[in-house]
Amino acid sequence: MAVRSGARFQWPAHGHAGGVPQPETFGQACLQEAESNRFIPTIDEGWEELRAERYSQDWPTALGQAAEKLAEILEIHGRLRGLEADVAALRRDLVHLRDSRPIVVPITTLAPEPVAVLREIPVVVRPTEDGYLATLFDANIGMTGDTQEGAVENLKALLVDVFEQLEREENQLGPGPQRQLATLRSFIKRQD
Repeated sequence: MAVRSGARFQWPAHGHAGGVPQPETFGQACLQEAESNRFIPTIDEGWEELRAERYSQDWPTALGQAAEKLAEILEIHGRLRGLEADVAALRRDLVHLRDSRPIVVPITTLAPEPVAVLREIPVVVRPTEDGYLATLFDANIGMTGDTQEGAVENLKALLVDVFEQLEREENQLGPGPQRQLATLRSFIKRQD
């Protein structure tokens, strides 16, 4: 239960005889007033104990005991608030970690393209500021997309385009593109 900001405790009007609080009714009246103002939490062992307790001493002693109990309850309430904030922060961190970790998606087909997959193509998909990036690190080829699925589909199309272009220009390739073509050939081949 939330403590109302700016909540002020007011002495109850009932339970007084000639303006002096009476011990028999004063504690109960204070508790009712505090509960109606949502001044302190109501579901707490200490609060229930305070509610059930009957003070047979004079009212200043009873008031002092009630104040001590109230301080204990407010301390527990403050610790609970702190724990709630810690749990909320941990939840946010876990969601961020879950959403920011890379995943490996195995590509097993490039259909409907006329290219056969010889073995699974391990694609790493990770979030970026604008969406997702799917990368085949072995061939140094990557492609973005708005979603994980979109990035993988875009990468599939790019793999086929790069493979076909490198095969057409095979005789003119430098060392880097030759390695790229060799890597792609270890994963895919043209269907006849």
